[in-house]
Amino acid sequence: METAGARDIRYGEEFKYMNDSARAPAALPRKRSEHWQVTLLIGLSQLIVTTDFSIVGVALPSIGRELAVAADLLSWVVAATSLALAGFLIPSGRAADMFGQRRCIELGAALFAGASLLCSLAPGIGWLIAARAILGFGAAILAPASLSLIHTLLPEGPVRNRALGLLGTMQGFSLAIGLLIGGAVTSAFGWRAIFLVNLPPILLIVVLARRVIPAVTVRTAKQALDVPGAVLVGLGPSSVLASISMLNRRGWDYAPGLMLLAAATATVALFFFVERRVKAPLLPPRLFTFRNVLGGNLATLLLMGAIAGMFVLMSLLVQQRYGLTALSGGLAMMPYAAAVAIGGRVVSMGMTWATLKTNALVGIVLQIVAFALLSGAVPSVNYVAGVMPGMICGGIGNAIAFVALMAVATETVPRQEQGVASGALLAAQQLGVAIGVAIVLMGLSSGGFTGGFLTAGVFGLSAMLVVAMATTAIHRPGGTPGHMSRPGKGVRQCDGDIG
Repeated sequence: METAGARDIRYGEEFKYMNDSARAPAALPRKRSEHWQVTLLIGLSQLIVTTDFSIVGVALPSIGRELAVAADLLSWVVAATSLALAGFLIPSGRAADMFGQRRCIELGAALFAGASLLCSLAPGIGWLIAARAILGFGAAILAPASLSLIHTLLPEGPVRNRALGLLGTMQGFSLAIGLLIGGAVTSAFGWRAIFLVNLPPILLIVVLARRVIPAVTVRTAKQALDVPGAVLVGLGPSSVLASISMLNRRGWDYAPGLMLLAAATATVALFFFVERRVKAPLLPPRLFTFRNVLGGNLATLLLMGAIAGMFVLMSLLVQQRYGLTALSGGLAMMPYAAAVAIGGRVVSMGMTWATLKTNALVGIVLQIVAFALLSGAVPSVNYVAGVMPGMICGGIGNAIAFVALMAVATETVPRQEQGVASGALLAAQQLGVAIGVAIVLMGLSSGGFTGGFLTAGVFGLSAMLVVAMATTAIHRPGGTPGHMSRPGKGVRQCDGDIG
């Protein structure tokens, strides 16, 4: 058993642990029922974060009418949460590594629940926006801590594959379910009730966390706080999202928006510059020396741009072409959600048969085929024959690619850095959604729905090229950890545990 200075050898490269005193939990879940509880905890945590945006989006008109708010100010109900979430994902991921996932999940859930109650009681728009910012902060703490449990509590093989597949299914379902829940609850009980929908799953998350997560899952040695890194990574991604939102509303020739985008880009670049020079970096630069971490995050950013663009275009298409309401449009999107569920099941089995890289490429190819089908379906007036085939193909492909790339980006990361790696991956997803929707809507404005789908297809094609050229194959046979080394290099199999 290795002691101080333990090294994890992956793909023939040496990765020295950041803290020699990091330790594994005293007891990991061993029973099948405990594995399912961990999986449910992870899925619910991601579900409430992703459904929030679509639920609130449906209720915005009602909020605007009751509070007498103009559209520009009303958009901050969503933007406040997005900016807080994007800005705190990476610092929160590092906090989960340092202080334990259970503490962070409990804190994030408490903030999320408290902010939801404040939102439901909001007397005015200022109160509501402030509460939504607190909710985003809570989501930023909850999401990376729960996501990191996949690699810290679940054994490699079928158990972990099932969790990843379920996560992909819930991510896909969240958007369509959010539209349905948001429309139904707002119509029946008013917009304030939509914020109370979060409370039962949050309570279940806390109960599950206390049951199945050890008090300290992974803790690193005490270290100096990277204050400059935390400030820069908080400002960078949130400023990127703010500038893109501004440019979407005012036009891409709006000078203040372009200046903010340039400043945001410079802030992100400065963050990576600083991280290479501080003693205890918030986001260790060496993580990105691994091809799969760097390539997986970049491909995920591009993939999420394609997925978000596809969903927005399909939602607009079914509502505008067939004159459906938001609630009816949500029902029309259910074939996509069902296809995502099928894709989640397929990828959970596919990861035991083929490499993660192969799974990702298959999913992206299906996604590109879906864009071709949907762009050709635009002239059609038949929903079943025109739109539904592309929806189903895209849903299956999106789930396969999403789950496989999530595994690619985190599979090789040591146990005690899973939190910050998960935070970085979630930040890439957030940026991908914002950038993808902005550019796809530009394609929609200039070339109609056909132009929009083709623009989204470019994101998918770019993701496929990144996966093909910038990642290596990881084979995960059922029940047995396995990693493929580069030619000419030895490899020692290791699942990331610390002896």
